[in-house]
Amino acid sequence: MKKALHAAKANCSEKVLKEDLIEKINDANNDIAEYEEDLLDAKQAGKSDKVRAC
Repeated sequence: MKKALHAAKANCSEKVLKEDLIEKINDANNDIAEYEEDLLDAKQAGKSDKVRAC
C-alpha cells in the first residue's frame, strides 16, 4: 500500500492534472472546430440535415 501511495503521489501532481485537463480542452475545441466546419460545408451545400450529431 505504501508503495502504491508513493507512486500515486509522485505521478499525480497539480501540474500533471492541469496538463491533462488542458489537453482534454484542446481536444474538445478541435472537435468543435471540425463540427463547425462540417456544418458550414453542409449549409453551403444545402444539406444541413446531413451533418453528424455531436
